[in-house]
Amino acid sequence: MLFHITQTHSHQNCPAHDSDAMATIMKWYLSASDFGIKIVAAHGDSPGHAAFSVVDCDSVENLQKWIDPILPYFNNDIRPVSDVMSVMKRLQG
Repeated sequence: MLFHITQTHSHQNCPAHDSDAMATIMKWYLSASDFGIKIVAAHGDSPGHAAFSVVDCDSVENLQKWIDPILPYFNNDIRPVSDVMSVMKRLQG
């Protein structure tokens, strides 16, 4: 199942200026496969203090466990999404 994750923070609490926060975030990204999660895409908008990811996983519980360590650093908006091109191909028959 695909999920789109939007992560935001304010410029006042930007983790880029906190080495401990950045170490936690780096470790978090690298731990995705430990939770059965594949990062399909990950993009950042540094001036906008936002990050956008698409992940593939079979367990919402594992997604929640994976997200847990970064909850202090980001507001997380997580939504299930579908691959539009796959849906269009399926609909074409």
